[in-house]
Amino acid sequence: MQQRNHGITLIALVITIIVLLILAGISIALLTGENGILTKASDSKIQNERVQAKESINLALNAIKTEVLANKSTNSTYDPTKTNERAALMSDTVTGLDTTSGSKYSIDPTGSRITITYRNDASSINVSGYIDLSNPSTGGTIHPASGTASGGTGGGEEETYGPNSVKTLAQARTIQLWDRVNYKR
Repeated sequence: MQQRNHGITLIALVITIIVLLILAGISIALLTGENGILTKASDSKIQNERVQAKESINLALNAIKTEVLANKSTNSTYDPTKTNERAALMSDTVTGLDTTSGSKYSIDPTGSRITITYRNDASSINVSGYIDLSNPSTGGTIHPASGTASGGTGGGEEETYGPNSVKTLAQARTIQLWDRVNYKR
């Protein structure tokens, strides 16, 4: 009578182990490689932090401009470049930014300019914008926040826009900025 062996052979076991090692290698490369999931997540976090800082600074600058225009409309002698007026303007308007000691936001009122800066040395983010109040009748001239982030593989350069981006098309007067457009960068 013949005896039948039930089980796997040594060759089948070796092939299974090799396939599992190949799959593990591919998975590790996808997680930790230069274009891996972890690297992309880190880059996205830095990009998000930079964009949030820019948005917060731009909102604060617009709030300052709105406050200057409101004060100018009710008081014809209002001058936001005076020290006491500028201090009141900043304390009333820039409430959304945490400027306490140890914060990443700082406000520098120098002359007729109020500069708001966000700096995070841990992720190499530096964003700043300012408003020039030398002409208070217009509410001041806003110079929107701009800055860099050099963490991860992001490079540290300012974002660029492709030929079909909303900003590029608006500058070329092909569309209006307030038009709804579905686009991909």
